[in-house]
Amino acid sequence: MAGIVSFLDMPGLIAEAARSAGVDDIRAPAPAQGIGYGLVGVWAVLFVVAIVWSMQRLRHGRTAFWVPLLVGVVALSIASITCLIVLSAATGFDVPQNRG
Repeated sequence: MAGIVSFLDMPGLIAEAARSAGVDDIRAPAPAQGIGYGLVGVWAVLFVVAIVWSMQRLRHGRTAFWVPLLVGVVALSIASITCLIVLSAATGFDVPQNRG
């Protein structure tokens, strides 16, 4: 999975993923750039949520090491699912069907 900075260039990220899959002619859907910016915003909000939640737990004397791990898993899941949806909507990216 690419870093958060890569989401700022979502069409480039889609083209790179398609090239690695052997597809050369691909066009990202029109809202791909906005979706990338939205993912960056979601990650920033989740980062702040993880910090605030961890600090509240630490103030009450409870363990908090799992909070950033949980929020990281949620953020990665959101990013992965969103990238797959955007990639599947890209023009020219067809998943080959294995018909045995």
